[in-house]
Amino acid sequence: MISAQRLRSGLVLSPPILWTIMFMFVPYTILLVYSFWKTQYPIFVPAFQFGNYIELVRDPQYVRVLLRTLKIAGLVSLLALLLAYPYAYFLVFKVKNASARAALYMAVVAPLWVSYLLRAYTWKTILGTQGILNSFLMSTGLISEPSSIFLYNQAAMVLTLTYVFIPFMVMPIYAALEKIPVSLKEASADLGEGRFATFLKVTFPLSMTGVVAGFTMTFCLAFGDFIALSNKWVWPDPEYCFITVKENRPSSAVSERTRTEPSVPSCTAPSTCQTSRRASLTGSPLPSRTRPSIRTASPATSA
Repeated sequence: MISAQRLRSGLVLSPPILWTIMFMFVPYTILLVYSFWKTQYPIFVPAFQFGNYIELVRDPQYVRVLLRTLKIAGLVSLLALLLAYPYAYFLVFKVKNASARAALYMAVVAPLWVSYLLRAYTWKTILGTQGILNSFLMSTGLISEPSSIFLYNQAAMVLTLTYVFIPFMVMPIYAALEKIPVSLKEASADLGEGRFATFLKVTFPLSMTGVVAGFTMTFCLAFGDFIALSNKWVWPDPEYCFITVKENRPSSAVSERTRTEPSVPSCTAPSTCQTSRRASLTGSPLPSRTRPSIRTASPATSA
């Protein structure tokens, strides 16, 4: 006989387990199977071969994309840590008023309620030629005309992604620091240790769980969200990237499995996505040599 406690535990755990299996395990299994298939346009032939994985390593385009994305994710995570830790430390140990602490904490969390794209394009407005930064520099006389050096580069990409993902760094660090008893810092001071020594020997080691959790989340989100396509920052146009992924599903499956966060399938044709994104930013039509045909995008030929 199954005890009532085990039955209740099974009923409570069944929904999340089923959700995990259906929406994470099954899709990743399908993705893994696709990665071994061969592409014989317009169909995909089931096979067991490692050609797609070998191509991922041999093709310098894929290597550049992965390394550049790794660099961007690392810079975003490091910058977010340098900004988030002092802020969380200030909230926990310096702000004594509970209401003020809650308000400052919500100031970091509240942007998560806003659309991701809206937050990203806000920085495009700030850094653009007609943005706040250019207007300020022109009003102070530092520049005579709007400059475009603040946008479409890796620095702008790191800045934007840091702003987008910094809440995921602040929250775990804040939770870890909040659990540190104040008596430990007082004991360290009683033993003659200074503030900096107390921080290095007591506070920081005890907050490492939050640091590791925040760094991991930020790195995975940045690595899984951003695909560095060229030396200039561009975001792939979802329409053309979707068509490209449907054209070359096995190779796309390999590229997707190298990412650490489940997200939108990565684009396997950087030149196409890059050109389409630049065209959409400038308002010019997409060149005919990179525009995918309707036949390619149709369900009958891409299924």
